[in-house]
Amino acid sequence: MTTFHQPLLTKHFNIYYGPGIHYGFYNLPSEFKDPYGLSGLVGVELTVGRVNVAYDIKVDLNVMGGDRSMLPSTNIALRYAFPRKKKRLFRW
Repeated sequence: MTTFHQPLLTKHFNIYYGPGIHYGFYNLPSEFKDPYGLSGLVGVELTVGRVNVAYDIKVDLNVMGGDRSMLPSTNIALRYAFPRKKKRLFRW
């Protein structure tokens, strides 16, 4: 899934969104075929120091298979951002 980030009030408070595709499979014998289709995601995130908190909503639209044609889901995430290594132009 590709996501795009846009700042809302500050550079530490963002909205993100993006399209994607999905494919699922059933582990048990089922009357339904494996689902696949299109996905969409929208969410907000706040970064304070190295801690990032996010909330998003994802909607899966099954083109084929599955037990439903539309399946919404939500997510709350708590992440830690590792510091980036500085890139050096030359190695000595």
